[in-house]
Amino acid sequence: MGQCPYKNGDLISLKEQYVVINPIDETPEYWIIESIQVSTKKKVLVKIFTNEGFPNIEALEQAWRDEVNKFESGDKSIPKNYLYIESGYVMFSGHRQFIIIFDDEELIQESGLEKEKASDKKDLPSTAPSEILPKDISEALDKVIEAYPEKQDEAIDDGVVKEAVKVESIDAGPSLEEAAELELAEEPELIEEPTIVEEIAEEPLKPSALEEISLPESAPPAPAAPPAGAPKTTQPRRRERKESSKRKIEAMPIPVMEDKRAVLATPVEEKDYLKHISMDYFDRMNPQNYYPLILKISDIIGETIIPTVNPLTGERKVQKKDEMEVTLKDPIVTIRPTIPGCSIVPSQIDTDFTLPDDEVTFFVTPGVKGEIVGHIEFINEDVTIYKTDFEAKVVDPNIARLVTIYGIIASFVPKILALLEIDFGLDSIFDPGTVLGTIGLTGLIALGGILPAILIGIGVRQKLKPKSSKTHFKLRDFRLKGIKPSKTL
Repeated sequence: MGQCPYKNGDLISLKEQYVVINPIDETPEYWIIESIQVSTKKKVLVKIFTNEGFPNIEALEQAWRDEVNKFESGDKSIPKNYLYIESGYVMFSGHRQFIIIFDDEELIQESGLEKEKASDKKDLPSTAPSEILPKDISEALDKVIEAYPEKQDEAIDDGVVKEAVKVESIDAGPSLEEAAELELAEEPELIEEPTIVEEIAEEPLKPSALEEISLPESAPPAPAAPPAGAPKTTQPRRRERKESSKRKIEAMPIPVMEDKRAVLATPVEEKDYLKHISMDYFDRMNPQNYYPLILKISDIIGETIIPTVNPLTGERKVQKKDEMEVTLKDPIVTIRPTIPGCSIVPSQIDTDFTLPDDEVTFFVTPGVKGEIVGHIEFINEDVTIYKTDFEAKVVDPNIARLVTIYGIIASFVPKILALLEIDFGLDSIFDPGTVLGTIGLTGLIALGGILPAILIGIGVRQKLKPKSSKTHFKLRDFRLKGIKPSKTL
């Protein structure tokens, strides 16, 4: 997704809808697209975070959340001309895209200047190009009079020329009709080029149509020579128009997008999903060890695993199967384990229900002993759509219990035998003059059981010790600390 896939006319839907005009900036981390907000018809900027610039979806989402927090808190790193509108995410080609919508005041000011320039133009008639109204001729004549005040004096009543008096020779400048034609010919012809955003409907005037309209003829009176040295005067004009009413350009409403351009605007339909869930975990755990919790989500029933037990530690791995049938609009589902008394890493993972198979792994570290009852939640759009129970027990390793039981037996057996006056003829073996006689029966039983148990325990401990932890001893740990003498009076 290196190049921005959005084209002119595409629609992006969050709480509001935005019509794409064109991308204005593309980086590996995000795209910035100039767009039009449908409800207000004003220009906005759409910032879309992309997957290429981030190592994983968690980093992408975190960058998006940090940016939203900066907009909402008014962080100094955000330009002052950026005004936050909204944020959210959409699904595009199976990927989640995180979006921020904001205004750019400079962009709005530029748009306002363009509209102000366009409003300086006159309204063009909506009739056919070959049709010219009398008021158009009247306006053209007014412009000629303004350009050549020394040539004409004119009385205008309701847009019709009543009387015209020549004050100078025709050869000194263009005639009234020729000047009107030149004035109309200077009007620029606006070519209609409709766009997705707005259309300006204007029809050019054709100067040649002036020839088809004849003005009422009146015999001009004989020119009177003005007195020598007298200043030339002109009659005051009755017509005063405001600059803002000369020309207005009305922005056409945004046209309805075609189906091929409104792919993203199509509302997401609900879809039914039937998923088989297999949960592989340890229901017998030892304290201070971490254990994998593996969830497999599949469209078909997965393989069954037989429970396995470690006789030395008492750990047992089992499998739990279940079935889920849900109806979703957004296929992205968050899996969140909640197990009291245990540390879980990571706290939650997203999965896509459109995938035929998916597998997520959590790591559980028990911090308590005894029975543990928790649950695994499946969350979609902040709603729990499914929940399965998690039951386990945290116990000490079996080897520790065996050593304890053996010690108890070794302590009580000799005394019980003496109490019951049971003699196995061991007096010759335990002669007081020998080493065994010094140890005695009780000591021999204890040593014969405890020493092997200690050796086995050390071996199991080293075998089950986490690879990530090491024990370091330093010489200063064995140094005797000096005792400060007490103060006496």
